[in-house]
Amino acid sequence: MSRTDDSLPPTYKYYIGLMAVSCYECDYLLRTLEESFLLCGGEVSWLIDGLSSVDPKLRALGPLNETLCYRPWALTVEMIEDLLGS
Repeated sequence: MSRTDDSLPPTYKYYIGLMAVSCYECDYLLRTLEESFLLCGGEVSWLIDGLSSVDPKLRALGPLNETLCYRPWALTVEMIEDLLGS
C-alpha cells in the first residue's frame, strides 16, 4: 500500500485491520496482518502493549470496533460523532 493525498499511512491501515480481526478467532489472518504491519515499519510495542501504546486517534476506534464486531445494532449516531470529534 502506498500513501497518497491525505490517506492513512499503511501502518495505520494494517493496525485497523488487526483491531477488526482480533475480535474473531482467525489466527491466520491475524498473523498475516501482524507481519504486514511490521514489514511496513509498524511499532512492535503496538502489538505487544495493545491500544494503550497506539496513537490516540487509533485508540478512539477501539470502542467502535467492539460495537461493530459484537453488537452492530447498538451503533449510535453519538458514537460516530464522538469519533469524528477526537
